[in-house]
Amino acid sequence: MQTTMRIDDFCLTRPRLCFWAGRFVDLASVAMVDLVSSEVRSAIMASNSSESVEAGFSTERANELAELAAAQRGDGEAYRKIVERYQSLIGTQMRRFTRDMAERDALVQDVFVEAYFSLSSFRGRSPFEHWLRKVAVRVGYRFWNSRARTRATPQLSDEQWEQLRGSVAEPVTNSAAAELVQELLEMLTPPDRLVLTLIYLDGCTMAEAAERAGWTTIGTKVRASRARKKLRDLLEGGAL
Repeated sequence: MQTTMRIDDFCLTRPRLCFWAGRFVDLASVAMVDLVSSEVRSAIMASNSSESVEAGFSTERANELAELAAAQRGDGEAYRKIVERYQSLIGTQMRRFTRDMAERDALVQDVFVEAYFSLSSFRGRSPFEHWLRKVAVRVGYRFWNSRARTRATPQLSDEQWEQLRGSVAEPVTNSAAAELVQELLEMLTPPDRLVLTLIYLDGCTMAEAAERAGWTTIGTKVRASRARKKLRDLLEGGAL
């Protein structure tokens, strides 16, 4: 009999999140900072027997892999522990996709629900955090695509454009700067916005950004270059 999974089964609590700060640098660099499988069982054995990893880390990874294996067998309590461990991390990541707290909480829940139903694809060959971040990017990207079809393009005032260009003498608070940067990014297409977010907000290398987004490294480099140009054009002319 098929079981319906509800997010309430994991008892997610609202993450304690702080607004990320923003600052502006030159146009070219973009101004943004702080916006049960056999493979798993084999990984558990490898983690327990490895001599190249410190004992504490090895034990922690082995315990997590054991929880993941149990969760793959339908153990809700094991998955609850995984959710509690990564909830804050994913909450922070989903801040990149929306500033609205209710939307952000909903996205965090979506990530863990989707991750639960996709657990069979986790093979234990890389840290679970990396795999979970890819799920989070997929959920956030889907959210952007959905909203882009129904939401009007943000309109900035002349003063806001001048603030973005750095030509206003009055200082801009971190929260105000973050809001401006996010509104500027919303003028880009979801793919362009994603590549800049991964590289400049999450601090990913091109290879890491490509892996999280499911793109090729070469394609990510090309997309990043084009997205930077579009952003530069926006800042210089106030429109695409």
